[in-house]
Amino acid sequence: MKNKINKISFFIVIICIVPVFLMGCENKQSEEKLQTKQQKEQVELKAKVAIVIDDWGYSKKLLNKTIALKTPVTFSVLPNLDYSSCIASEAHQAGYEVILHLPMESYSLIAAEKKYLKAGMSQQEISDYLDKSLLSVPYAKGVSNHQGSRATEDEELMQEFFDILSKKDLFFLDSFVTCNSCAQDIASNCGIKTAERAVFLDNESNFDYIKSQFEQLQEVALEKSQAVGICHARKATIKALEKLIPEARENNIEFVFLSELLS
Repeated sequence: MKNKINKISFFIVIICIVPVFLMGCENKQSEEKLQTKQQKEQVELKAKVAIVIDDWGYSKKLLNKTIALKTPVTFSVLPNLDYSSCIASEAHQAGYEVILHLPMESYSLIAAEKKYLKAGMSQQEISDYLDKSLLSVPYAKGVSNHQGSRATEDEELMQEFFDILSKKDLFFLDSFVTCNSCAQDIASNCGIKTAERAVFLDNESNFDYIKSQFEQLQEVALEKSQAVGICHARKATIKALEKLIPEARENNIEFVFLSELLS
């Protein structure tokens, strides 16, 4: 009789304990799955970087090497130069994004193009200049300023320019060559989608400098979730990008076309 009672007691204990044990296992498994999911989501979260390569149009020498990067970089092409049209066309055919790099008046006028947007131009002159420039850079999806420290501070000029640009379904990148630029604000008020340069990558054409600037660009992107870097069509720059882009991808950086970072 006593053995029978002990057996019954044992089975009762087992019946009580097993569900609790199983529930604990299920909770642990659920916690582990949640942690795994959160870790996976953290890994998948990437900062987006758009690299814009300025000053195309003078030569085709670096075109094939840049296309061979097989990375979404945006070709920013100066208008009305010997190679403007063919570079824009070949970049587009290779699947790259193209924008017009429109010369604008600077304070220094150093290395200024023959024609540039400047104060005192009439609306018709601005419109004609923009149309001619766009005609020489086919497939342009947007416009950025080449130089322009004086022009992008001139509210009247920017208002006239963006009134015209707003009718063309193009976006605007403020190269932000002056901290007093009013370009982005006025463009936005005209209903134009915009972006702003965060870092210039190659003010000096040596690898260590470019690498340092590239790291700064990544820091900005990781902090703000996105960033725009501007560099130039130079041999040292393209060579540096060949090395730095793969390394940045390992640092959770996703490279995108400029048009993906508009606001």
